[in-house]
Amino acid sequence: MALHVTQDELDSVVEIERNVSKHLSVVNDIFSWEKEVLASNTGHEEGSVLCSSVQVMAAEAEIETAAAKRVLWSMCREWERRHTELEAAKKKEKPAPSEATLTYIKGLEYQISGNEQWSETTKRYMNLPEFQQQTATA
Repeated sequence: MALHVTQDELDSVVEIERNVSKHLSVVNDIFSWEKEVLASNTGHEEGSVLCSSVQVMAAEAEIETAAAKRVLWSMCREWERRHTELEAAKKKEKPAPSEATLTYIKGLEYQISGNEQWSETTKRYMNLPEFQQQTATA
């Protein structure tokens, strides 16, 4: 695919990119949580520090990690809704955004959905006994 977006066009979608980045990061944190906990418990001390939105949400809200994941899923759904709003607003701008800009924005949407679908189906996260146990009780 030969998509050419200028720097000015990229600058005009920074808010959309930030919104997408939040979604991508949090979905990754939700799905990788058990793997990261396992690594922190079995890995080298220097490379095994947990840093995850799941942990932060659980600690700040004083809730269990399963509850933190549910809250984070709700946030992801809101970021998806926000993406749709930002895309609609961009389409109404004058002058109208280029076709390349709109295609880029649609590509960001596909990145969100692709990341979630991949995370739901990859053996990278699904092979962990802790995941199977957490999923059954969540």
